[in-house]
Amino acid sequence: MRNAATLLLVAFLTFTAAPALAAARGELAGTVTSQNGSLAPGRTVCLQKQPGGDCEAKAVTDAAGTFLFAAVAPGWEFVSVTGDDHLYGQWLWVAPDSSLRLNIRLQPKLAK
Repeated sequence: MRNAATLLLVAFLTFTAAPALAAARGELAGTVTSQNGSLAPGRTVCLQKQPGGDCEAKAVTDAAGTFLFAAVAPGWEFVSVTGDDHLYGQWLWVAPDSSLRLNIRLQPKLAK
């Protein structure tokens, strides 16, 4: 009987807490352009907890250079875009239930 009550409580908390947790996430959308302002389709935008770390979420820009991360956990994220000849990186704070817009202009990589 005790196990059944525990299972019922866990099930109740799971189904009532899940929508609240999902609602706490933010959204990040934007456009990637090249240094001269032209659209940059096919670029991979990466969310990381630290620069150079693993890419926790990826979005590839569409033909209009736009990207979307629909459900980003609140907290600091490092947004990066890299390519053969250009790069971009910026820290960003994602607040719960926020909708952020980021316009990224790629910069040329420095020669080594």
